Amino acid sequence: MTDQDDSALAEGVLYVVADADLSDLSAGPNYRGQVEVLHDGALAGWCFSTLDPLKPVPLELWIGEAKLSSFFTSGTRSDIEKAVGLPVRPGFRATLARPAELNAADILLLIEEAQEAGETARDFLSVRVSEQPVALELGQNLEIDFETLIMLLTHPVTLRGDLEAPEEGSALRGQVDAQERGIINGWCVDVAHPSARLQLEFYYKNVAMGVASTGETRTDISQLLGVPVAAGFRFGPKNIAASDAAALLSALSAAPSKTRAGGHDFSVKVAGTDCFLSFPPNFSVSEDDLRQYYEVAAGRLAETSKNKRIELSDAMMAAPKRALSRSRAPTDSAPPSEDVSVIAFYLPQFHPFPENDEWWGTGFTEWTNVASARPSFAGHNQPRIPADLGYYDLRLDLIHEKQIELAQRYKISGFCYYYYSFAGKTLMTMPADRHLEKDYELDFCLCWANENWSRRWDGSEDDVLMHQSHSQLDDNNFIDQILKYFDNPRYIKINGAPFLLIYRVSLLQDPVSTINIWKAKTKAAGFPDLHVSMCETFGLSDPARYGADSLCQFPPHGVNAREIQNKVVDLDKDFTGRIYDYMEIAAGELWRPEGEALRFRTAMPSWDNTSRKGKAGHIFHNASPAAFEAWLSVLCAKARRNLPPGQRLVFVNAWNEWAEGAYLEPDRRDGHRNLKAVRAAQTAANLLIGDALAAEPEGANDELVKLISSLANANRRLTEFATDYCAGPSAGPSPFVAIPKGVMRQDVAEGGNCNIEVINGRSVFASEITIDHFKKATISGWVRIPEIKLTATLPIFLQLAGADGREYVASVLERFQRTDVASFYEDEGEQHYGFNSAVDFQNVQPGVYRLGLLIGSVHHPNAASVVPAGVTFIVG
Repeated sequence: MTDQDDSALAEGVLYVVADADLSDLSAGPNYRGQVEVLHDGALAGWCFSTLDPLKPVPLELWIGEAKLSSFFTSGTRSDIEKAVGLPVRPGFRATLARPAELNAADILLLIEEAQEAGETARDFLSVRVSEQPVALELGQNLEIDFETLIMLLTHPVTLRGDLEAPEEGSALRGQVDAQERGIINGWCVDVAHPSARLQLEFYYKNVAMGVASTGETRTDISQLLGVPVAAGFRFGPKNIAASDAAALLSALSAAPSKTRAGGHDFSVKVAGTDCFLSFPPNFSVSEDDLRQYYEVAAGRLAETSKNKRIELSDAMMAAPKRALSRSRAPTDSAPPSEDVSVIAFYLPQFHPFPENDEWWGTGFTEWTNVASARPSFAGHNQPRIPADLGYYDLRLDLIHEKQIELAQRYKISGFCYYYYSFAGKTLMTMPADRHLEKDYELDFCLCWANENWSRRWDGSEDDVLMHQSHSQLDDNNFIDQILKYFDNPRYIKINGAPFLLIYRVSLLQDPVSTINIWKAKTKAAGFPDLHVSMCETFGLSDPARYGADSLCQFPPHGVNAREIQNKVVDLDKDFTGRIYDYMEIAAGELWRPEGEALRFRTAMPSWDNTSRKGKAGHIFHNASPAAFEAWLSVLCAKARRNLPPGQRLVFVNAWNEWAEGAYLEPDRRDGHRNLKAVRAAQTAANLLIGDALAAEPEGANDELVKLISSLANANRRLTEFATDYCAGPSAGPSPFVAIPKGVMRQDVAEGGNCNIEVINGRSVFASEITIDHFKKATISGWVRIPEIKLTATLPIFLQLAGADGREYVASVLERFQRTDVASFYEDEGEQHYGFNSAVDFQNVQPGVYRLGLLIGSVHHPNAASVVPAGVTFIVG
């Protein structure tokens, strides 16, 4: 049929003919094409659109009204190209294989119905244009009958053929080689993407046994392909899945009693495809090996039943266990942790209570001020709008639980709850009390906010709402209120001594005497001691003077910075507050001397209290998650280097000080970026970078500011979190960020080799790749340097080097071992050659850049080895 009109289209599927004049695309149907032959279990033919001949055509393979598969035209056809006069690629090859949701019985039923209706096999089969009422003509040379269809559609397609990458059709190759002592081995590879790890599903008499993945070194396949690949696999009894054990036991019980079972009892399928591996003719499994499978499956089933019983028992015992977990053995403490613990200050004010209603109006919470804030200059980040948790109410258990989950996810070790006690009267203790009651799996401690509670929230004597009297008796008795918190195993302790922070220790009537009494009462309660740490507020700097054991920083108290109001654009004329440069603060904190007293350092993600103080507020401008990460990375590195195990505490101000602009909780502008900064600051790579940043560079202070804003954001490795959290945004794309000249010494790695295998899911064949500078990309491959051991903790970065000297680097998010590379080069020991990274080009200026890999030096944090990747990006 050469003429198609709207009435014909409305009647049903039309068949496109191929014998029209292909040199004239202005007449005739919108699609030309034909299904020509059935060969080696696949239909071959061609198709293109007369409206857009160069565009691939989406096609579907159907039997009756059942769709088997979808595919695109992509193969070269010189005859069609010559006839059309355009460089078309209209060829296709569609394998006749049933989809997973259509079993053999369904196929036979469809064929039986077609035969009863008088259809032929040619009538039963069609290749259609997707979402169009159009099917291709079946060529005269297409020989097909129902017997052939039944054979092809009810038997698995086996993988075989040479190892050259095909121009069209399936790129999977592989086979089962042998079985010995219950271990089935073989190989499988995607020749279009040789480095891809493939998962294989194993079946016995069509019953699932379990899965295995390629990853074994196969030097023979590597030599044939010409690149190192890990195409081998092994499947044995240990791979049997507990979820499949019951059905497998039933199938194995009916196993033949003869000494051997043939290969036809087993099948191996490439997961996510309809392709099965071929078996050698002599493949067999002994009765002893089948018995081994049976015994392991029986064990898996028994183990599953046992686990269910244990799970039920645990549920029944949950309440008693929680009660037991709150009973303490004060003298027993866990061994000191080698890790750094990041603790976030926590404001418990986000819920209504009678005093607030009386002083501020019914329903007042901290959110009232937060939501009403307004910007005072161009780029001023106000109002701050919460994201994940919204304008929450802490009376809801669910909110507190979500906060705990976020803290755990981003490696925050604990909360430091502000504790409000005024001559024995407590306010806002609900979050801390709930933590105690629910026994949340997060550490915590208390900070006594022991100043006056005023309308200004700054301890001033003006307009006091709740006066803090600080009589000697009240001060001494304070400790009796909080001993119950110390009892909880989750309460933070140093060498077994509960850790207590005092916001303004100088306000105590007699600090030395009071702290001594507290210590005596704590010891009498069964603890070895009490550790009192005083906050560095209002000029306090000597803990010994007040009888305290340590100091704890509390920025912005004590930080030094110049005011920058005169540099701020479009500042409101009625603004009377102060504006500082956050970057300058961060740089100064890196060099701050530690002093002789035990001191816990604190970083703040930002600061802006204009929602409380209005136009008289203080703002730390230019704050960013990248700069916060640099600051916190240095503090973690210093804690690891300077503090003994069990005392490596670093604080963040704060978890939720929304009205002061100091919070880690997600907001609408930065999302989870500040939380991710906390997690990244504790990685091995950032600890190295932290050590480097802690030493004052030779350049001026502004060069360090640049270093903080760029290098720290790039030099992070998120290997342990890439799969996780990345089901959510997780790690997200790593941005290419500019690196100031001279901040990192770079040497070309002698004998280094880098192979970029895949970009954006496609194998890399071209040396030049064009990409829009707003685009994101995924880059995968492997890198090797003969003289450097690529451990999991050695930082690796992607580098873009421009001819004009501009340079950008981005984090490598994922590292893994490549046994194929190690085997190919005969390297010994575990090395993480493989890498995968999602990157963002948004910050990259248009230009031509050479791609390379930077391998960080363990001994010199500001040095790196460069391995050229042989790929050039043209960024538009």
